[in-house]
Amino acid sequence: MIEPTINTGAFYLHEKAWQKVAFLKRRQSMTQVKTASFAVIHFSVAFTVTYLLTGDAFIGGLMATIEPAINSIAYFFHEKVWQRKSHESVGVNFNKPVAA
Repeated sequence: MIEPTINTGAFYLHEKAWQKVAFLKRRQSMTQVKTASFAVIHFSVAFTVTYLLTGDAFIGGLMATIEPAINSIAYFFHEKVWQRKSHESVGVNFNKPVAA
């Protein structure tokens, strides 16, 4: 429960930064960049927590590779769905052809 709890706090701070920092806010629609930035945080938290609990850098590295990698993929698709829902709420239609 330690690692997910810390990651929940890290996720909250990550989202706040993307909402408030002008440089990041302009790039908020760039899901790949946002996912990569969160992955760095997630990998760091997973390694640090596992290393502190076990004292083993190999196990820390293993956990920092497997669990955050799967979560980062899930996060990417979560952001895509969230963006679509946000755009739908303001009337943007992704399926409507755009006239040139």
